[in-house]
Amino acid sequence: MNEQEIQIQINDINRKLDIVLEEITLQKQRRIEIEDLIQDVSVIGKDIFQTTVRELDKADVELSGECTMRLGLNLVKNISTFNQVIMMLESAMDFMKDAGPIVHQMGLDAVNKMAEFERKGYFEYISEIGKLLDKLTQYYTVSDIRNLNSNMDKITSIIRNLTQPGILETLEKTTRVISSAQLDEQSDDKPLLKLFKEINSKEVRKSLFFSLRILKEIVKENNH
Repeated sequence: MNEQEIQIQINDINRKLDIVLEEITLQKQRRIEIEDLIQDVSVIGKDIFQTTVRELDKADVELSGECTMRLGLNLVKNISTFNQVIMMLESAMDFMKDAGPIVHQMGLDAVNKMAEFERKGYFEYISEIGKLLDKLTQYYTVSDIRNLNSNMDKITSIIRNLTQPGILETLEKTTRVISSAQLDEQSDDKPLLKLFKEINSKEVRKSLFFSLRILKEIVKENNH
């Protein structure tokens, strides 16, 4: 074996020794940390135990050694669970800290929106709708609502027909004329001859024939 190969083996041995020493150092560090943890836990546990004993003594509560031992064993067995609970509480506290400003802003927005609704009269409007619904219940029974629901297709068809532009324009003009028209003693108190002349006018004849045609179509539809 030449000198170069010997040096390679020595380097390899040194590298492995470094790894072993590093692992020994880590193990020692972990052992020290565990010992420190055990010492801290023992001090805390002793303090908790003494405090608990004093409080139980004040409350006249007696615990047997067996119960205390079982309690200690259960605590030791569930240390991981306690750690998880503590981590969950810490996460919840962090979340509350982060979400606090957002929740606060949401509350302010909700208050401002409610004030806006109040200013615009929405709540009063809803109150009046509630009163209207109360009155509707006095005049319409549940059976009437069921009948309305069963005939909803026909009602929808009627509404669809009424919303046609031509129909709406005619209805608007008709209602405007009816709302503004009033019985006049001079204009409406005419002799029959004047009435016949009015009937013979082009406008009246067109209106009468149009009305008659509509009535005939209605009769045909009803006879089908």
